[in-house]
Amino acid sequence: MNTCRSSALAISQVDWPRVWGPPKTASAIRVRNQDFQVEELLGFSPRGWGTHAWVYLDNSGDNTAWIAQTVAQLAGVKLNQVSYSGLKDRHAVTRQWFSINLVNRPMPDWRQLPASIRVLCVTRSGRKLRRGVHRANRFEITLRDIQGDLDDLPPRLDAIASRGVPNYFGEQRFGLRGSNLALGDRWARGEVRIKESHRRGLAISALRSYLFNASLARRVQNDTWDKVLVGDKCTGRGSPTGPLFGEGGPLNDGLPRAIEAEQERRWPTWIQALINARLRYERRALVIRPGCFSYSLNERSLTVRFTLDRGEFATAVLRELSDYTDTSRPGTDNRFRSHQ
Repeated sequence: MNTCRSSALAISQVDWPRVWGPPKTASAIRVRNQDFQVEELLGFSPRGWGTHAWVYLDNSGDNTAWIAQTVAQLAGVKLNQVSYSGLKDRHAVTRQWFSINLVNRPMPDWRQLPASIRVLCVTRSGRKLRRGVHRANRFEITLRDIQGDLDDLPPRLDAIASRGVPNYFGEQRFGLRGSNLALGDRWARGEVRIKESHRRGLAISALRSYLFNASLARRVQNDTWDKVLVGDKCTGRGSPTGPLFGEGGPLNDGLPRAIEAEQERRWPTWIQALINARLRYERRALVIRPGCFSYSLNERSLTVRFTLDRGEFATAVLRELSDYTDTSRPGTDNRFRSHQ
């Protein structure tokens, strides 16, 4: 793969290495919304008084942006007066918090929300809910229509419970068939200018995430992804970390630094573009250790339950279990499996 000259097709065919090798089963996820349940865990409680209403909503079949717009219309406020912590996919059952600035406005009649939205809790706070402040997400995910060697699943499940999985950025970070990544590639090489800030952010994030995944993949290949090496910088929980390239850094040395320097040599145009965009060099844990992990395995289906910290992807867990197809994303290349 030549420096930053790879075609979108070559990029989208990346299949990051798995810890326990290719799965011996195939399956389907998101056959129905109830098969992918996500519960947002704040890790703190609103104060119970103030000018901002906080509502905890249960939803099936709508994404976070649409729910926020619906809530704004009901409350009679502008969209920028509605806040939430994390984005959730519409092909799921989700439970998450929203805050609404109700200065000089009455509490909305929540009974007028669409039938797909159910109010679980209403309280107040003196502050709005800020992006990325939730602590974790709790998942309950069902894989259906399992085919292949079902005896391959229990040891993988037990290994995940005890050792965790590589903390890859997931497939939706890169767009359908790698479209965000391909756009980011063209942007980094100066072929396009992206005026829309949201679209530009997706393209930049895709580049940065790809570079992190590539560094993590090398450590999966040499079985050091969950081992602390000389020169590693670790999280407070003791996980080694990988690079989120930008201004500043590097923050490590030794073999970990050599692995990351590989990406710098291979993708200098991408990394320089991230620096030019004034992104700050950061570190991200290489290991996901799912909490409260349990599962139920039937003849043709598997349900897994676990919690993940904010910013960790559920499909990073699923891809270690089975070669799944996301039925909500038609046309997705199954080889590009790294995911909400």
